[in-house]
This record gives sequence, structure tokens and C-alpha cells, in this order.
Amino acid sequence: MKKIVGFVVLLTIAKLSYTQLEATRTIWSAKLNNLKAIIENKGQEKEINGRKILYAYYGSKEKYFFTEKGIIIRIDTLLLPGKLASAYYKLLGEDEEIFEKAKLKSHYLFAEWQEANDNIQIIPTGQTEGYYTFRDHSNICYGYNRLIYKNVYPQIDIEYLLPKDSSGIKYNIILHPGADVSQ
Repeated sequence: MKKIVGFVVLLTIAKLSYTQLEATRTIWSAKLNNLKAIIENKGQEKEINGRKILYAYYGSKEKYFFTEKGIIIRIDTLLLPGKLASAYYKLLGEDEEIFEKAKLKSHYLFAEWQEANDNIQIIPTGQTEGYYTFRDHSNICYGYNRLIYKNVYPQIDIEYLLPKDSSGIKYNIILHPGADVSQ
């Protein structure tokens, strides 16, 4: 009998120790500012109108897709049937019928450089912490703070960057000595 009681006490102590260990161990964490990144595309984004997506930034309302010849901005709108306001609040509640009738409408803005060089080099810089996975988790994608499109036109580069103090994307047109500003 003493052996059984001792065994039960030992198991209880082991369980309490393991529970205490689990309570103090960090399983997963993220800093919100680390999620702000231009992420390399390894198959999570498909082509848009025949344009291969190389990188993507998932903003709050917009999605930015970087291609060899420029940028594509996608803005999604949720279309709700009937009375918009009441349907919206029902959507947030328990009315699944409204949710099933809602449709997502995407609008695209294509901003491509005309008569740009064929040998544009895209250089990601400022790698962010961690990595990203999508769908089946088979590809690890890294994020960056900025992309530089080198040689868009002779002696002209374009830089896209994520500002630390605001949302969205900023860009700079970099003119090197000898650049033709009219381009």
C-alpha cells in the first residue's frame, strides 16, 4: 500500500512540476511591428493578369504586389446584400445567411514603368525578424523593410520602403550622376 501511495505522490509532484514548466515556457510569440514586411513570394501569390508576383506587402486595407515591371495594388471591398449597415452588424453577429450572400470584390491598380530596361535588378534589404509561412507551411518566406529596383532607366533606381512611423508604402526615385530626368 505504501508503494502505491508513494507512486501516486511521485506522479502528482511530477505533474505539478511539468505544469509549472509549461506555464513559464514561451511556445510562440510575435511583435506586431515585426509583421510589417515586404514578403518574398514562394508560391503563396499567383500571377495577376500574366504578371509574376515577386514580393507582396499586406497592408491594412490594401495589398501591394511587386512585379518585374512595377507594382500592383489590390483593394478589396465586401459587398453585402440589402441594407448595408444592418447587414454589417448582422455579419458580426450570428446571421450566417448574410455572410454566405456577401461577396468580396477586388479592384486593381497597375502602376508599371513604360519603356523600362529589361535588366532591372530587384534587391530586398533590411530583413525583418522571423519568417512567414502560408497554406501548407512547406515554404519559408522572409520579409524585408525595403525593395530597390536597380536600373529601371539608365542611372535611375526606384526604392520602396515601409516607414516606421506610419502605414502604407513610401517610394523614392534615386537619380545617379548622368541620369536623364525626362525618363
